[in-house]
Amino acid sequence: MIESLLYIAIGFLAAALLAIGVIPFIHARAERLTMRRLENGVPFSIAELHAEKDALRADFAMSTRRLEMANERLRTQVARLMVQVSQKDDQLRKLRGKTERPEAHVAASGAQPASPRREIEMA
Repeated sequence: MIESLLYIAIGFLAAALLAIGVIPFIHARAERLTMRRLENGVPFSIAELHAEKDALRADFAMSTRRLEMANERLRTQVARLMVQVSQKDDQLRKLRGKTERPEAHVAASGAQPASPRREIEMA
């Protein structure tokens, strides 16, 4: 029993020594990859910074112009629809005026409109 415990302990110590020998290589590789990723993300020169800012400004200007064009298009569409509404309103007023005139004329004369039966009986 003691012999098997010694084998287990020796195996554990051997694995620990191997891990201690391999860990620096793994850590160095992870550090190297992290540094490479960070260096690729950060521009190296002032010219690259200016180019990146100019690209951001250009994107902003393009999106602003697209919004202005959409706004103008919507304004013209609203104006066109307002003209159509105004025309329909004028037509509606004219039609209301035509239908109200006969009623106003009959009301002003004081006469009651004849019922259709009376007109048939008179004829």
